[in-house]
Amino acid sequence: MSGPAGGQARGNEGSRMLAMAKKREEDLRALEESKAKIKEKNAVSVGSFGSKFGKSAETVLTDELSKKTVGLVTLEDLKKTKEELAKKERILSDLQRQDELEQEAQKEGVKRKNRKSKVAKTALSFGDDVDGEGGE
Repeated sequence: MSGPAGGQARGNEGSRMLAMAKKREEDLRALEESKAKIKEKNAVSVGSFGSKFGKSAETVLTDELSKKTVGLVTLEDLKKTKEELAKKERILSDLQRQDELEQEAQKEGVKRKNRKSKVAKTALSFGDDVDGEGGE
């Protein structure tokens, strides 16, 4: 049985094993790529947390106060830093209020323009009627 038929069977089996090994390597590579894509997709970065959720002004000021007053600090230094932070807070609140007022003014300006265009359209059609009557 070790004739030509037996040698041919062994050759087919060897090529089949090589094909299966190549297929297995390709599957492993594809699996690793998909794992990498999933990890990249689901990666949570520390920086993205701050961009998703904002901090309140009080939290920011408290954090800044704690950073500036690390360790032993004299009462005078503590009062100075609190005053500085209070000034910053007032400035920030004033700026925010100015921004709100500007936005409201822009909205009112748009509404006024819309009203003026409506009024102008009706005045023009009314003016045409008056001109027509005056000609008779």
